[in-house]
Amino acid sequence: MTKISENILKTITEARVKPEPKWKFLVKNWSTLIMFGLSLLIGALSFAVMLDIMVRHDWDIYFYLHKTFLQYALLSLPYVWILLLALFAGVAYYDFIHIRGWYRHRVYLVVLASIFLSVGCGIVFFLAGFGKIIDRALTKNIPAYGLVKVNKEELWNHPDDGLLGGEIIEVKNENEFVLEDATGKQWEIRDSEAKLNSKNINKGESVELIGSREAGDKFVAKKIREADNEKEDDFIKQRKAEHSKEAKGGKEVENEKENKDSEKNEKSGAAERNE
Repeated sequence: MTKISENILKTITEARVKPEPKWKFLVKNWSTLIMFGLSLLIGALSFAVMLDIMVRHDWDIYFYLHKTFLQYALLSLPYVWILLLALFAGVAYYDFIHIRGWYRHRVYLVVLASIFLSVGCGIVFFLAGFGKIIDRALTKNIPAYGLVKVNKEELWNHPDDGLLGGEIIEVKNENEFVLEDATGKQWEIRDSEAKLNSKNINKGESVELIGSREAGDKFVAKKIREADNEKEDDFIKQRKAEHSKEAKGGKEVENEKENKDSEKNEKSGAAERNE
């Protein structure tokens, strides 16, 4: 036995070091592998949501908002998902260097492979619609999420700048209809091209208009887009529910008044007959 071996054995004996069971190392290694896989999965889902937001964004309206394309792009990027993607890429790297035998592989190749895997899976998830599902679920259930993302309804609520969006509540004729915006305000819309029928625009559909505002609550639409019906947020739904409730309440009050007047007239008529 060499002197070095004797010193090691002496240190182990003096420190009373006991060997750890093999199962503990296996659990630790598998846990790290699972965390590594989960980090890649969450990164892929983050990329899917980010891609969905970017694809559905209206990139051609920056001119109407008096901004350069670069300014508009910087305001429109989904920074939350970019940070989340970067965060879980870092977590994946941290998990990898704690996997047993990691030193046998070139770290930069593993990092590049992880990035390509996350992006590739993210594209698949995006095409499968998972990006939209996650974005919709977070918007509906977590109010704070809606505050950190670009609000498309707000972007399309600049009538003085030529942008107006909302839901069609009445179609008057072939080139006129009434639109209710995100705040519940009603607008009289005139289609300058008089081609509503060819656009298949009907009552209840959400649209985005590019045009110019006229006096009062009138708007001339030069371009009409069919908007994503699923993008309607809870605020708009709440406004519509309030309007519906108010209208219903008004009708009930009116009916009650009519009933009272009818009863009063009947009593008056009966009194006159008795006389």
